[in-house]
Amino acid sequence: MRQKIKLKQYIFGIGSVLIFVLVVIALNRKGYVPERKQEQEEPITEPVLHEVSQVTIDASDIGNSIIFTDNQNLFALSPDAKSKTVLIKGTEMYYPGMLADGRIYFWQKKTIGRSFVFDKLYIQNGQHFEKYYVPLEKNDGSFGVETPPVVAASGEYILFTSDRDARDNYRRRALYRYSLIDFNLKKLTSNLTMTVYVPFISPDANFIGFTYQNIEPNKGSEPTALAVIVNGVESVNLFPKVVVNDVAIAFSQDNQHIVFTGQQGMSVFDIGTGKISDSLDMGIFRGISAHDQIAIEEEEGIQIDFIKDCFAGSDTHNEIKSHQLYVYALKNGKLEKNQSFSSPAYLTSFPIEFNQYLFSADQKFALIKYQNKTHCQESTGLWQLSSQKILPLDQVGNNFAFWSGGK
Repeated sequence: MRQKIKLKQYIFGIGSVLIFVLVVIALNRKGYVPERKQEQEEPITEPVLHEVSQVTIDASDIGNSIIFTDNQNLFALSPDAKSKTVLIKGTEMYYPGMLADGRIYFWQKKTIGRSFVFDKLYIQNGQHFEKYYVPLEKNDGSFGVETPPVVAASGEYILFTSDRDARDNYRRRALYRYSLIDFNLKKLTSNLTMTVYVPFISPDANFIGFTYQNIEPNKGSEPTALAVIVNGVESVNLFPKVVVNDVAIAFSQDNQHIVFTGQQGMSVFDIGTGKISDSLDMGIFRGISAHDQIAIEEEEGIQIDFIKDCFAGSDTHNEIKSHQLYVYALKNGKLEKNQSFSSPAYLTSFPIEFNQYLFSADQKFALIKYQNKTHCQESTGLWQLSSQKILPLDQVGNNFAFWSGGK
């Protein structure tokens, strides 16, 4: 009896297996795949490098206007009509500028510990802005963390310096180029004893310049000197005997000369010969126009007559003197004096935020900072180059400003 029961159980078991196999085969023919328990893999998410932002801009004609920021707004001021137009409303922005084709750009920053970096770049595209996330680390920037990377006039790439590869306590900075086209980050300098300070780009983007200093342990540091890279070429051309004494430095419009403050004052460097082609025994370089007009400032000026009224009670007012302003024309590597300004009624200087965008398109005016008896606080104004006259721009005040109609 027991044998019959076991036989029935055996036959029933075999039949169940056969039925299950037949069902699976039938279901598979219809495309059914049995559920399998597998570990779920985390999806790989690529970092967002570029996107269209929600920031918009008024598409008004802003040619030959003063562009300035005020309380998270960007304005365009027409010097002729004295009327201003709101371009961007309620947006955090730092260091706005303009590309060669007239598009506006600006930066935003993020906090890293107790420091920050300008890691978000907005570039105008019609009425909207393209937003680029730049792979910056702590202490990265142009001239360090306090300044954003340098934007090429074409808008195709940026330059910045970084100590991310520093191998000792000297924290030397290397030069990096980040493409806004294919998002490739390339290190341009690899000298382990070199620290890069100020990068700058030629108008045609064929040359990259920078200032640098060699710092070796137990040897002290060498003077800050000039270097030039031919864009797209790996080699770096160093000019250790060409000493640079100030931050402001720029290429000329012919892309063949570099203007800066050197050991002897205002200096012009010829890229073709690798030598200084002209220099002045005075002055600090402040800016260059689209027509190679050079803005120079001389700190040794004359006593100003309103100083006691504005600085009453100050022990230092007797030491304050008006700076002398000069405009020289650069022609074939040589400097020719054009205009100068010095008056006991004004304390004047050129803005130092940019070494460009100082001159109007017609080259008749220069953007300056000034004080006089009615403007004891520093204000923005226009120096009419043909006269000893300053036109106030009270709408701008002391805000960040540059000229859109020219350089």
